[in-house]
Amino acid sequence: MFTEHLSHQNNRESQQQIEDNMFHFGKQAQTVFDHLMSGDSIDGELARVLYRIMDLRPRIATIKRAQFLMEEKKIPNSHGMKVFHMTEEQISHNKELLKRLKK
Repeated sequence: MFTEHLSHQNNRESQQQIEDNMFHFGKQAQTVFDHLMSGDSIDGELARVLYRIMDLRPRIATIKRAQFLMEEKKIPNSHGMKVFHMTEEQISHNKELLKRLKK
């Protein structure tokens, strides 16, 4: 899932546990990912209101680091705030990637 290199563990069981846990989002990142995969957009304010996520940026970074695709657009006159969404093509691509990662 992530592109960072993990050191090799000293036994097969430990290595397997590390590899099995590679695809794992925290609860808030999973919530944001599910919201985006449903075809809805999200910004920082909506994340706070709907899910009590105070800072959306680290959750988006986690999803991007896992190489899932999404669009982002700056909100005019908002001092740099962004809204995030996934197109139908990106959702389809992300579903395929999700299948491969869960194998």
